[in-house]
Amino acid sequence: MRVIGIFSREEQASAAIDSLKNMGFDRKDMIVSDANKFFNEDRRDSAMIIDIETEREGLSEKDAFADFIADEGEYGIILSVEALKNKNDLIKEVMIQSGARKIIDD
Repeated sequence: MRVIGIFSREEQASAAIDSLKNMGFDRKDMIVSDANKFFNEDRRDSAMIIDIETEREGLSEKDAFADFIADEGEYGIILSVEALKNKNDLIKEVMIQSGARKIIDD
């Protein structure tokens, strides 16, 4: 399962990442992206991938992630966390406490 949080500011997303790491979540299970750059440059073509930071070996999911962002039309810092379904509520709580303005179960 994946939980996606949309944050207005980079510091908020960083706080969520730090909290999740301190709770035992692995950074390699997180993808961070700045949709502000994508939309502010009027690049609505999902083939033009926005800044994505991940510690994974491959980015095979980046196209689907870019399509999701384009479909949602959301601006801000996007934090996607993959974890077991029973951890979703914990992830959402951390995102809320860190200032996420929107949270989506994917």
